[in-house]
Amino acid sequence: MRPSVLTALVLLLAGTASASAQHPTVDFVTEILPILESRCIECHQAPRRLANGRMKRPKGRVRFDSVEAIRASKRGNLIVPGKPDESIALDVISLPADHDDRMPPASKGALLSEVDVERIKRWISQGARFGNWTNVVKIPATSNGVESISPPSKALPPITALAFTPDGKLVVAASQRGLQVLQWPELTVARTISIKTPNLHDLAFSPAGDRIAIGGGDPSEAGLVELVSWPRGESVRQVGDHHDSVFASAFRDDSQLLSGGLDKRIVLWDLQAGTAIRDFKGHSRGVTALCWLPDKETFVSGSLDHSLRVWNANTGELIRSLSQHTGSIHALALQPSTEGLPIVASSASDRTIRFWQPTIGRMVRYVRLPSAALSIAWIGEETIVASCRDGKLRVINTFTLRIERELAAVAKLGYSLALHPTDGSVAVGGLNGEIRRIIVRQEKR
Repeated sequence: MRPSVLTALVLLLAGTASASAQHPTVDFVTEILPILESRCIECHQAPRRLANGRMKRPKGRVRFDSVEAIRASKRGNLIVPGKPDESIALDVISLPADHDDRMPPASKGALLSEVDVERIKRWISQGARFGNWTNVVKIPATSNGVESISPPSKALPPITALAFTPDGKLVVAASQRGLQVLQWPELTVARTISIKTPNLHDLAFSPAGDRIAIGGGDPSEAGLVELVSWPRGESVRQVGDHHDSVFASAFRDDSQLLSGGLDKRIVLWDLQAGTAIRDFKGHSRGVTALCWLPDKETFVSGSLDHSLRVWNANTGELIRSLSQHTGSIHALALQPSTEGLPIVASSASDRTIRFWQPTIGRMVRYVRLPSAALSIAWIGEETIVASCRDGKLRVINTFTLRIERELAAVAKLGYSLALHPTDGSVAVGGLNGEIRRIIVRQEKR
């Protein structure tokens, strides 16, 4: 090798080493994530229901609360690995201080420092690696391993849906961070399942117990249901052409599924072909709950428009509307009875649970609670358990309409509830990733 070439190579290597020393690798978890958490995620996270019942949507329909949301943004390329000049997120935090589009906005405090902006730019230039952060956090069990999961000090999203596996040995929990599978009753994390669908709101096991339907989507953009095999946890199909998030789904049988979204639509899907069989339109606001009647030809829907509607699934006919509620519908539940006309319970933001015979359009009775029930489940034919906005669990006799028990469940906002198939307990999900096991009925021996 000629001396001049050797000298050039030595100088190049020395320069590279010097540049590396001046610009060490930026670590996402310790250097970038704290910026997102303190300055971005408050306004740019998945939709959540506020205490007044309204949905809080991400500002500009942009989310920074998960890798999935950042990469799948439909507002353009927020982060382009290796290309800071093509990354919209860097553009908006680098605009002049008086620019209307500068982020974070002046109303949210000081602008990002030049040091933070430069750090984000270097992180993008270095490939925008997220390290071990995705959007799923394993939550440790309590010291004795039973009864509850106590989340760490960092705020976590609420548990939006819960469902027991058919054998009752596990409970599946959904949140904006993804899907977790927990041992029951220990509530220790057994595994996490990777989900393509963002913004999860609903879980349902198929009648055969070999698939889970998971409803969600991008707010004001798209809604869908992802079908995951059980117990393998592999995505097998996505269905949905909703124009807003899916909040409810219900299996008709192993081959057909209903989905209801905030776009006001209900769709019946052929799961084999992945195609829509029929649309049901009539609600004036988003659909939040669905319930099949025992004949599997009729179903009931609940909506933010305060109404329940009864539909013929085979023809698409709207049979009747039930409009006695004066607030948004949160949940529906079919009474587990094989005698007489079917009875469906509905809970709403008007703090009532109403009991209906939907096939004849009759409201049988109702009970008013101290706090609105966000999720409900029947325990036998005479008892309803309700997970309420104030975090308490209420056990209600549906004949006397008396609250027989009032139990502390979660700190606040009992978003989700699932009844264990045999052991007389329920799982309740609340804010900050909290899940509790509450015994509501003693096992019969």
